[in-house]
Order: sequence, then C-alpha cells, then structure tokens
Amino acid sequence: MGTLDGVIVTKRQAFIRIIAPLAIILILISACEPLTQPFEPTATLPETAKPTETPEPTLILATPTATEQSVRIWFDPAIPEDLLQGELKGMVAQYGAEMVDSPMRLSFSPGDELSQWVFALVAPFSTVQDSINAQEFLSFWQTGASDAATELVVDLTVFSALSRRYGMPAASVKMMASTELLAYCQTNHAWAVIPFEKISPPWKVIQIDGQSPLHK
Repeated sequence: MGTLDGVIVTKRQAFIRIIAPLAIILILISACEPLTQPFEPTATLPETAKPTETPEPTLILATPTATEQSVRIWFDPAIPEDLLQGELKGMVAQYGAEMVDSPMRLSFSPGDELSQWVFALVAPFSTVQDSINAQEFLSFWQTGASDAATELVVDLTVFSALSRRYGMPAASVKMMASTELLAYCQTNHAWAVIPFEKISPPWKVIQIDGQSPLHK
C-alpha cells in the first residue's frame, strides 16, 4: 500500500482511478464518431430479357415478264432484204412466226413509226429527161400512163411500201426481183423506183418537183 497526503490508497483503488479516465475518454471518442448505418443486404432480381420481336413476312408479288417463248413477231416479207438479213436477222430467227400466230407485226403500215426508208425514181443513165412533177409520178403509179417512160417497175419492197402510201398501182406497173430491174429498164425504156441505198452509177436519179434524195 502507498500513502498520498495521508490517504491510504490500495492497489485496486489506484487501478480504478487510472482506468476510469480512460473509459470516459473512450466513451467520448465513440460518441463523436458518426453512426454507421447497419448493412442490410438487398436482393437483386435478374433483369428479365425482353422478348425479341419477330418481323412479319412481307409479301412480294413477282412482276410477270414476257418469256422468249411467248414473243412472236411477224416480219413482212416486203421489208428490205438488207434489213431482214442484217440488223433484224437475229430477231427474225428468234421471234419470227406466221402472221396468224403473231400479236406483233413489223411491216410497211400506218402506226407507230420505227424507221424511215427513202426511195428514188430512177432511169437508165442514158435517159435525157431528169425530172417530173409529183402529179405526173402519181398518175404514172395509178394509171400507168406517162410521156416519159413506157413502164414503171419495182421490187417487192417498193411495191409494198408505195401500195400502202398511194394505193394499188395500175396493172402496167410490174414487180420483179431487184437484180432484174436495171437490165429490164435498159431494154424496155422503163423507169424504176428503188431503195436509196441501191442507187449505183448505171442509174440516173429523176427529180420529183425538183427534189432528189441525193441532195438531202
């Protein structure tokens, strides 16, 4: 035991006196700390997957197209041979058909114009006269009468084209193969109408009303 100012102090009392201030300090320190909220576990629900939208099928209507088998074209035999055997040869071979079986026709006729053909009135080169008027030519075609020549001759192409334009010709207007026209005209003092591209040096082009395809 020890004495302090005449007071008897036991070891137990000394320990309590030391501990007591410490306890008070600890309590004060604890009181100054902020209160911590108790931890409460929260249940997390899994996110529900959104249903996938299935697009509605779109109905696509097929556009009907003409097949090669369904296309049928009648090509007028009077169409110039150079055209039938040239630019149109492939089409004739692939789509050509008889007239009665063909909804489409290619010929010399009024309607939608696809091309133009130029014809020339010609005579053997030795012919003196070099022009007539339009009325004289029309009369030559329709009646066969002319002071300039004895006959008018044409091939199938010209016959078909002019018949549709001016009507059927007089009986004296003769139709023959294009290869025979020049020799016939030279022998029989006849004139002819030929496609422009068939003009050659043995022919003289006869002007009609002062017009000539050579001057175009």
